[in-house]
Amino acid sequence: MNPEPRRAFVSGASGFIGGALAAHLHARGWQVTAGVRPGSEGKLPKGHPYRVAATSLKGVPPRLLRGQVVFHAAAIRNRWGTPPSRYREVNVEGTRALLQAAAKGGARRFVYLSSVGVYGWPGLAMMDESTPVDDSPAATPYHRSKIAAEGVVRAFTGRLETVIVRPTITCGPGDRDGMLTRLIALLRAGRFIPVGRGENTIHLTDIADLCHGLELAGTHPAAAGETFILSGPQPVRVRDLLKKTCALLGVRLPPVFVPVPLALAAGWGMAALYRRLRLPSEPLITPEKVRNLTARRGFSHAKAARRLGYRPQVTLEESLRRTLDWMRDEGLLTN
Repeated sequence: MNPEPRRAFVSGASGFIGGALAAHLHARGWQVTAGVRPGSEGKLPKGHPYRVAATSLKGVPPRLLRGQVVFHAAAIRNRWGTPPSRYREVNVEGTRALLQAAAKGGARRFVYLSSVGVYGWPGLAMMDESTPVDDSPAATPYHRSKIAAEGVVRAFTGRLETVIVRPTITCGPGDRDGMLTRLIALLRAGRFIPVGRGENTIHLTDIADLCHGLELAGTHPAAAGETFILSGPQPVRVRDLLKKTCALLGVRLPPVFVPVPLALAAGWGMAALYRRLRLPSEPLITPEKVRNLTARRGFSHAKAARRLGYRPQVTLEESLRRTLDWMRDEGLLTN
C-alpha cells in the first residue's frame, strides 16, 4: 500500500517564491493547494495540477487546512510608496488570521517565510540566528512588519507547530522583479552605475535551494518551534557578482563608480522629492537601494545544516546562467 501523500497549503502561490515552492512540492509527490488572492488565479502556470483557493488571508476556511503543512509565502513585498499600514494589514494581521485558521482547522505545521532583512544592515560578515534583529525607527516599514509577524508566529507555538525561515535575497528563474533580475536588466541596457568599489559582500540564495530548505522546514521533526536562516553556499563580493554577470551578458563592467556618501545623499534627496511631488513611479536611487548594494552582509546556514541537513547545491554561476536563460526566453532582455 502506498503511503498517503503529504499535503501542503501554499499561500502566495501566484508569486515568485510561493509559485516555485508549489511546483517543487508537487514534483516531490505532495498534494498542493495553491492559495492566491481573488483575481490572481491567472498568474498560476497554465495546466497547473493544484487545487486553488482564491481567498484573502483573512478568509481561508479552517477546514481547508486540516492535516496540511501551511507554507505562508504571501506578503506585501518591500516596494516604494507602500504605506506602513498596508504592510501591517497584510504581513502582520494577514499572518495572524492564517495562523488562527491553521490552529482551528488542525494544520500539521505552519512555516512562516520571513527575511534576513529583519537584521537590518549591521555590516557583519556572517550573521546567524543569534544576531539581534533591528526594530529601530531606522528600519524600513517592511522589515518592521516582518519582525512583528515573527512575534505573532511565536505566540502560536503552544497551539500549533510553527517554524520561521529567514531566506537571504532569493534569485532564479521566475523572479520578474527581484534584485538580481533588475540588476541584470540594467547592466544589459548599460544603465547601471556601481555605487562604491564593490568590495563588500551580499548573499544570494537560488530558488531551488530555498524550496528544498522550506520542504525540510515543513517536515523535519527538529524544525518545530525553531528559526532558521536559509542561504546560498557563500557570500559574494559585489564586484565579483558584477564581473560574472557582465561576462555572461557579453558587456563591459562600468568603468566608474559613485562614492557611497554621494549616492546616499542623492538617494535621500530623490526619495524626498518623489514623496513631496507624490510621484507614482519608483526613484532610480533610494537610501535602501544604496544600502543593499554597499553594506557588508553575509549569513550562516550552519543551524539549518546541523539540524535539518540543509545543504545548498546551486552555485552562483549556475544560478546566474539559469536566470539569464529564463530572462531571454521571457523576452526580458534586449538583444
